[in-house]
Amino acid sequence: MTFSDAIKTGINTTNKNWMLVLINVISMIVALIGFAIIIIVPLVVLLVVAGINSADSLKNIDPEPLFTLFSTKYLGLVLFFAALAFVYTIFVMSAMLFIYGASSGVFAKTLDNEGFDFSFNSFMLEGKRLFTPMLGYTTLIGLASVVILVVLAVVLFIFYNVLPSDSITTSFAATFLKYLVLLVILTAVFFAFNAVVALTFYGSAAIASGNLKTLEVFKDCIRLMFKNPSTFWFYLFAMFLLIVAKIMLLVIIVLMSAIPLIGVVFGFTLNIAMPVVFIYLSYVFMASLFAYYFEVDTVKTDTVTHEIIIEQ
Repeated sequence: MTFSDAIKTGINTTNKNWMLVLINVISMIVALIGFAIIIIVPLVVLLVVAGINSADSLKNIDPEPLFTLFSTKYLGLVLFFAALAFVYTIFVMSAMLFIYGASSGVFAKTLDNEGFDFSFNSFMLEGKRLFTPMLGYTTLIGLASVVILVVLAVVLFIFYNVLPSDSITTSFAATFLKYLVLLVILTAVFFAFNAVVALTFYGSAAIASGNLKTLEVFKDCIRLMFKNPSTFWFYLFAMFLLIVAKIMLLVIIVLMSAIPLIGVVFGFTLNIAMPVVFIYLSYVFMASLFAYYFEVDTVKTDTVTHEIIIEQ
């Protein structure tokens, strides 16, 4: 499968399951309403209780007596609203993971069976089936990201504290070598983090196809990316297209908004439609990666099976 074939398959798969975009838009609206009710309103209440009821008083606020007031007189109220915000955050993250798992399952079934038709019931079933495995896998990916950050922090610490500073390294060769090392470090970090993101999507595809052992999926996807570097290059290619498309859309909004009178109407309409378009493009990106992964994984499986038959 060529890169363009994978993109076309991703577009067709997303179009076939366009209800996923609608579900995401509705969930986004609900999340924003919840944020306003659970986060913004309690924050305003706390500020009013503290005597801050105007923009001018907010500008002239003294944080020290305010902190003392909240930590003594209104500590119970602050803890209640903090607990409420924490529960809301956990709920939103769980809902996002559920939707992501359900979407992964729907894409996997669509790519495996052309006759598969989207339904809300199938969406919910996939979400329930994949929620726990996706939680485990994303946790594993998160730990891998933390390891990369720790290694990066150690390397940068050594770079800035062990290597000679610019005031000491007066020679051109030493300065050039120092910045060359920094460039190598930044390049390595770029590829490492993008590899982790690619592993997230490819691992999600493997889990959605039926392999629910998260650690095994993680190892298999790493081996797959090493044996088939095209999987990583395709991820970078698809990510590049996604970023370019989003930038172009933002530029179009800015240019349309600059038109006198009619630009206001066009700008307002495009600003409302833009989140929907962004969600659609993100789904195309995701479906394209799934399509390419399944094609490469199928080729790998067929090759191994063929080798076993020859040996027998």
